[in-house]
Amino acid sequence: MHICVTLMQSRALRAEPLGVTGARIRSLERLAHRGERLKTARLELGVSQMDLAYLAGMNVANYGKIERGIGNPTLDSLVRLAGVMGLDPGTLVAGLGLSDLPPVKSSYTVAEFLREKQRKAH
Repeated sequence: MHICVTLMQSRALRAEPLGVTGARIRSLERLAHRGERLKTARLELGVSQMDLAYLAGMNVANYGKIERGIGNPTLDSLVRLAGVMGLDPGTLVAGLGLSDLPPVKSSYTVAEFLREKQRKAH
């Protein structure tokens, strides 16, 4: 637990203020790109947002948010959308990484955790 607290404290010192930061803008751009992938595939199939949302068992407003890059779909939703469009789900998330996700205060990589744990042991 102490290691996690130390990591959180060290991250807090270099964390960007809440709001629209450069990293957040890049994250939103990448998520919008995922939405563009969905939109392109949907248009190539010739179906409306309403039809695709229905086929995937989603609310059309929620689907529209995903397509515009402002929705945060679950893994289930992404797999379901890809499945009804006949796509590999990986095509929707290719190139996205942790830095593309909205910031979370307590999110650390295993490498960061182990490095701090090893540092504390010495």
